[in-house]
Amino acid sequence: MHKIYKYRRIDIRNIESLCEDTLYFSPPSSFNDPFECEPTIESDSSNEDLEKILYKLIYSRTYRESMRILKNANIDEDYKKNVSKEKARNFSNSKINELRYLATDDEYEGGVEVAKNRLLAHEVRREILKWQRKGICCFSTSHKEPLMWSHYADSHRGMCVGYDFKRVPEPQVSRVEYGGDRIIRTSTIWKAIFEKDIDAKKTINDKLFLRKASQWKYEKEYRIFMEYGVQESPLRMLDVTFGMRASGTAMYAVVSALRKRNNPVKFYVVNEVYGKFTLQRKRLDVDDILSSYPRIAQSGYEIFGEVCD
Repeated sequence: MHKIYKYRRIDIRNIESLCEDTLYFSPPSSFNDPFECEPTIESDSSNEDLEKILYKLIYSRTYRESMRILKNANIDEDYKKNVSKEKARNFSNSKINELRYLATDDEYEGGVEVAKNRLLAHEVRREILKWQRKGICCFSTSHKEPLMWSHYADSHRGMCVGYDFKRVPEPQVSRVEYGGDRIIRTSTIWKAIFEKDIDAKKTINDKLFLRKASQWKYEKEYRIFMEYGVQESPLRMLDVTFGMRASGTAMYAVVSALRKRNNPVKFYVVNEVYGKFTLQRKRLDVDDILSSYPRIAQSGYEIFGEVCD
């Protein structure tokens, strides 16, 4: 893999993004697949271990959040840490005591210990989703996948932007795996937290962010992770390919925006392969596009003058 591609609509926001060389990193909750980044937590741990896991997760998250809130406060650094630690301890203990109490409800089948195990596993899942908050930008290895053009490039009216990795530092790009399950076992979480097991951390990360149903395999997806929102692109832009339904004015707008770029961008357009359900691309005649627009509306009188009988 030497290049990856980002399918996009052609609109003001995306033209601005091209001009500014930025990418948008989305929260997983905005994805169109309801299974995205939504793992199932399967308990294979004792209630005692589950409480320790949950305590550690809540403590770490609450401490970080508290320190972030106090970051710009004009108070002693040690005081900030002590306040944050106390808040994290209180919140962690409060949540565990709450779950212990809820588990005594007679409505739960199987007894208190079974109910407690389920409640703890459910709360661990909630914390895992908060623990690994990342913005995601998605790419494909193909610029000629018809379904990608349909789903992500305005039904072939959009564009596909090509990038490579020749930046310093070189960006970290992760491949999405298709199929399998989305189960994270609590014993794996224990290893990641308390034993600092690298393989366990990787398993959690992969199940959270790099696992999709096999039906999505056509996307040939890779991902980059950064903070949520618009970020400067960590990739090098190489080319822009226009869809087979892209209008001349849309192509003109993008070509005009990028043609004086210091690092030149190549322009292509995709066409159907005769008699097949596949696409091919060819170089766009940039001079032809630039000479065709902008147009000036003229009436017949303005073009030809007064016509004599």
